[in-house]
Amino acid sequence: MLDLNELGGGLPGVTPELGSAFAQAAAVCLELQGHDQGTHLRIDGQIAGSYPLAWPPAGDQARRAWADHQEATEFGAIAIAMMLIKDATDYTVIERAVKGTGIDYWLGYDEDAPPFQNRARLEVSGILSAEGTADDVVRAIDRRVREKLRQTQPSSGSLPVFVVVIEFGSPRGKVQKS
Repeated sequence: MLDLNELGGGLPGVTPELGSAFAQAAAVCLELQGHDQGTHLRIDGQIAGSYPLAWPPAGDQARRAWADHQEATEFGAIAIAMMLIKDATDYTVIERAVKGTGIDYWLGYDEDAPPFQNRARLEVSGILSAEGTADDVVRAIDRRVREKLRQTQPSSGSLPVFVVVIEFGSPRGKVQKS
């Protein structure tokens, strides 16, 4: 299970307050799409499987706070990607990347102590709801993954990159490691 509530405890590169806000954004997106607690998120790619989801309930105040659905989708996808990477790999988020690097976060290991060593990169994108059939949703996700892989070039080097795209309508996603 991917329990987004755990982000309220923070990560090495994410404060508890920010983690809670990301989880709340994901909750708004999931509930906006009509999903209930325990809904399974299907993930394709290097990390594949079906993950039941748990999230903090999104009340009226949360829905008003995240009324910008584009922003909610972006930050909600980050919440899911962070928990997915933490659950399925040895990595965790250790630092927010600066603009211009082509990525969102630097990944490292939980046991690393400051100064952290950047061991991998993470780029995340969200889609609130892709239109069409299930095949159309997969094509939309794949298209976004290709765009994001190109975007990561400024920080390319010897470190692997994980591109995670989350579509909330299905919900479905893909993890591409390069």
